[in-house]
Amino acid sequence: MTATTAARERAVLYEASRPPYSPSIVDWLSGQALGGAAVVADIGCGTGLSTRILKPLAQRLIGVEPDAGMRAVATQRMAGDAEIMAGSAEATQLPDASVDLLAAASCFEWFDPGPAATEFHRVLKPDGQVVLMWNHRLIIDEVTASWDRLWLRHMGPRLGPAPQDIEGILVPAFLEPDRRRFDHVDLHRYDRARLRAFAFSSGYAPRPLHRRRRQALLAAIDAFLDRHGQVGAVELAFSTVAFLGRPRTRPSSYATNGTCEGLTSRFIERPATAQQTDDR
Repeated sequence: MTATTAARERAVLYEASRPPYSPSIVDWLSGQALGGAAVVADIGCGTGLSTRILKPLAQRLIGVEPDAGMRAVATQRMAGDAEIMAGSAEATQLPDASVDLLAAASCFEWFDPGPAATEFHRVLKPDGQVVLMWNHRLIIDEVTASWDRLWLRHMGPRLGPAPQDIEGILVPAFLEPDRRRFDHVDLHRYDRARLRAFAFSSGYAPRPLHRRRRQALLAAIDAFLDRHGQVGAVELAFSTVAFLGRPRTRPSSYATNGTCEGLTSRFIERPATAQQTDDR
């Protein structure tokens, strides 16, 4: 299997298994004087999960994605609804002063904040805003705690900032102090096929050449569902969290090299009992 084929297959699993962002975020954004924003650009749009939820806000909708596999799925899924293009947060390829709302869903922590802020100021209209959002998986009961233990056992701890540090350190360093916050919890049904797709859509999942590890993960998913499933499925809880505001002209310093790398070694030691977690 080529790297390109593997990336495309992972993107398809991602699209099939990841929960949608809460639809109520559209009403919230509309209430922030963003209803009918003329141009909305979703930066790091992935397969288009976040792009899709933003459609009611936009007269023109653009998805910007650096990964070719994700971009191919987004292009297919969003045909006729959004323009999907290659680019990154630091180099969006968008024209100057052309965007009313820039969105970044479950990817902001991987931006290089200084260049991203410069780029966002370049492409935003004078009154344009940025919305940063995530779908955090929650631990609310024994079922969700058991899934989290399975995830940690077979995928290992996530690298990069923990959700509480993203919200408490990275977002305040990037957005102006008058930013606004949204939070809404939804339950999503996962049957056997969707749980498997969810696991193997992760960048931490064992690759095809690691056959024993993959078989162990599949067996663990089956055992988890046999123990906790009701009518062949479980419910996992996710919280859509978003922050809306203007980017700072110069992000506050929170890492010596201007990226999240300075935070990583400190954050990966967080205990697995945290109530918010994240999946890659």
